Amino acid sequence: IGGELIAARIPNARLVYRASWGSAAAGLLTFVSALFIPLQYTIFLGAGLSLLLYISASASHIRLYQLVRGEDGYWQEKDLPAAFPSNQATVVAYEGANFFAEVPTVMNKMPSLEGVTNAVIIWRLRSVQETHSTFLKQLSIYAKTAQAGGNRFMLEGVEASVMTTLEKTGVLDEIGRNNVFPEQPGLGAALDASWAEAQTWLKAKSADAK
Repeated sequence: IGGELIAARIPNARLVYRASWGSAAAGLLTFVSALFIPLQYTIFLGAGLSLLLYISASASHIRLYQLVRGEDGYWQEKDLPAAFPSNQATVVAYEGANFFAEVPTVMNKMPSLEGVTNAVIIWRLRSVQETHSTFLKQLSIYAKTAQAGGNRFMLEGVEASVMTTLEKTGVLDEIGRNNVFPEQPGLGAALDASWAEAQTWLKAKSADAK
């Protein structure tokens, strides 16, 4: 029976080996450890290795990019600049596994705010379905840093559950309720609304400077 069980797993083992060397190494280490340590510890070891692999994969599959509105009205994906441009609006979009290990990496990938003024930074959060304390702390710090330089910080595409968390924790008031745009049924509707508000604000700032 044991031999049949092992034989039945061989195709799966081949698939893991060909798909990911990390998973293959973790599986091999777990299997070998079963020969030297009690089974219950082997199970914990396997679970721990799987968690580490997941965290590593999550952190390495982060993508931050800029959404730029073309003359035809359609949004286009482009690389983020090294620093946010002053007197302009920049839409930052995020793709990732929405995991706590990503937060420091996301912040490190953000363009610089040093010397930036009268800029509007719009974070697109449509893909974020849940939040945690680390994310909220970083969000609050980033919003205050941007605002201290005379810039405006916005969130758009915020799901209802995330909006509730922002309100309960007070982060919503720190960012400013008028700077947070909830998700809307229409694709890109919240993005268009935040962009329109950003352009209105920039025009007002430009008029004040004249």
